[in-house]
Amino acid sequence: MEAKYDIENDIEFGKEIFENIPNELRPLWGGLILSKINKHIKSVPKEVVDLLEIVEAKTWQKAHEQFTAIRKFNLNHQDYKPKNYISLAEKTAKITFNSTGALAQFDNDSGWQIPSLTLKICSELKLEKIREEITSVLLMFHRNKKIKNNLDLAKEVFHYRITDEILWNDWDPIGINDSAPRDEYQGYVPQIFSAIKNGESAKEISKRLLKIEIEQMGLPGNKKSCFRIANKLLKLIKNE
Repeated sequence: MEAKYDIENDIEFGKEIFENIPNELRPLWGGLILSKINKHIKSVPKEVVDLLEIVEAKTWQKAHEQFTAIRKFNLNHQDYKPKNYISLAEKTAKITFNSTGALAQFDNDSGWQIPSLTLKICSELKLEKIREEITSVLLMFHRNKKIKNNLDLAKEVFHYRITDEILWNDWDPIGINDSAPRDEYQGYVPQIFSAIKNGESAKEISKRLLKIEIEQMGLPGNKKSCFRIANKLLKLIKNE
């Protein structure tokens, strides 16, 4: 991907990437990127944590005020590194608020810089191991340009990816997401995603996860963790 496209330095390509994302999914896309970077930041500012909560709760109108909080943090912590990380958080807050369609929106090119900023952070933090994975998220909608005009298809593509991300980053019953191959849990994604689409409850999805832990992984199983993951999946995917 990156051999063909200079995502890190080409803002015009960043524009092409961003403009192909349906407006309704832009905050979740930005939040997913920011969350993946967060795992490699030593001290994530509370202002950024609060922004991600706004994105996940879909109370996107609050992002305007949160941008101000992040900007204030930036001004008060001039020595914070990586500097591009705070800029990424600011851009994410902007596109989140803009997605509401409210008046007095932020500059409409805010999202164009997200791909470049994200890969600059990867370079600065030497995150070569996850660079390809993050690039995949950045280009999620770019690969199929018809998706912009088909919101249902776009949602399905994104929600499938969200399911995969949550199983890998949050469920991770074996505790290997910092060392094992990225596809370790991907074989379980289709059945969990289908269960969500079919309207199963958090309790039912939790039972599926628990069954996988016990019967397929040979683990004792963690009911509390499985229920938490099931609730998070439904919150992000079904809470339209």
